[in-house]
Amino acid sequence: MTNLFTYSKKEVDFVLHEHQVGSKIDYQLSIMDGDELRFLSFNRTGEMAGISNVPNITKIFGESEDTRVPAWLTFEGQTKNSEGEENVDGKTVQFPGFYTILDKGKAIVGVQTDDYSEVFLSGEQLTDRWIIRKLPNLFPKVFGGKTINLLWKPPVQKSFNSALDYNVDYNTVDCACPIKNASENFAKLSRGEGTVMNSEMVTDVNFDKELQTFEGIAGAEGTWIDMFNNKYTYTKEFIVHHYKEQLARLESGDTIELNTSHELEHQFEGKITGVRLVREPIYHIVVNGIYSGPADLTDGEYGLSYEYRLRSSWNEEFQSWVPFFATTDKISVVRKPACKICWINKVKQF
Repeated sequence: MTNLFTYSKKEVDFVLHEHQVGSKIDYQLSIMDGDELRFLSFNRTGEMAGISNVPNITKIFGESEDTRVPAWLTFEGQTKNSEGEENVDGKTVQFPGFYTILDKGKAIVGVQTDDYSEVFLSGEQLTDRWIIRKLPNLFPKVFGGKTINLLWKPPVQKSFNSALDYNVDYNTVDCACPIKNASENFAKLSRGEGTVMNSEMVTDVNFDKELQTFEGIAGAEGTWIDMFNNKYTYTKEFIVHHYKEQLARLESGDTIELNTSHELEHQFEGKITGVRLVREPIYHIVVNGIYSGPADLTDGEYGLSYEYRLRSSWNEEFQSWVPFFATTDKISVVRKPACKICWINKVKQF
């Protein structure tokens, strides 16, 4: 794997474009690299309304890497030729590309490894330390190829002005974003109407083939990103609520069934028999139960998809759905264990 940029001890120019073709929008971050302008494209999908400069909020994925001439630093407007096509009312329509400059300024390219590129920005909208990571393609239904790029402003920060000063240490920024207040004000949040949706979350599972029992994590505190780049942030209060909802159902004699995701060749049937809340290292829920299924299970091949109806509130600044109520429907066996990726798939919104 080669580095995305050339390590530089000087300031170079950067520009951030919003690029739209028909209904499709992506962000293009372009940085001068020698005599060329190297750019990377990141999808804008789902409820992602913008790029935030607050640490640990912006995490968007993309796959395009290319170079352009330096004149692209100031380009805005419509391209002369069409860049894509869409099916509109049963007809194929050609669309040009529209480019809008969202931010521009100076950049300093920092540490370069096979895993990531460190970039310091000094713009009107984007500032200080950003990371561009090369990752295995976690979203094959969205991206082609084996790898994708992640654009992220991490909580471990160093200012643009001190980027080249080795006497200045990196420091961890305690995000003061509203999502923390959502956790503290959970009771108030839960009184709102919110949005109802059906969701799935894939987590890890262990099977005991001799006893025909299973155990897995059903939910955890934190921010989850689905395959369409929608964010869902679970507060610890929501995890406690989710745990109590399941426990009450089991204590009342109600059944939470286990079944099989439709794409699997093997069939599983069963139910949850127990649920417990674990508070360390983060709040998470562990479920266990009984099942019937194949005897030739491979460790690490399967995961659990916990399906439920969520009531969520959209947090504009954090760019995330914040669930505050859930009704458990079932739990399914799927082929994506959480040790590789955890995500929530928004199936339906109404």
